[in-house]
Amino acid sequence: MHGGGRLADRWPQHLRPNNRCRAPARARGHGVSETQSFPKSIYDNVAYGPRIYGLADDRATCDEIVVTSLQKAGLFEEVKDRLHEPGTGLSGGQQQRES
Repeated sequence: MHGGGRLADRWPQHLRPNNRCRAPARARGHGVSETQSFPKSIYDNVAYGPRIYGLADDRATCDEIVVTSLQKAGLFEEVKDRLHEPGTGLSGGQQQRES
């Protein structure tokens, strides 16, 4: 055993169990999550990941992945007529669900 006392007593003050003194969120590794679409269409923003990882080899597969992803995110009905418009035109909440 190194040093004396309990292990928790050697932790920094803000990390000790049951301590009311807490470090600010940023110091604990929590930051404000900012989502931002690429300056491409909604379709291209959703298709980006599957394309770069080789999951969408052809247009039909890519279409299926995009539609399924948007449905799972609860966005498809909201954006189905705007898939080829810029993703930057979505609201903040929609951009977060899109990404």
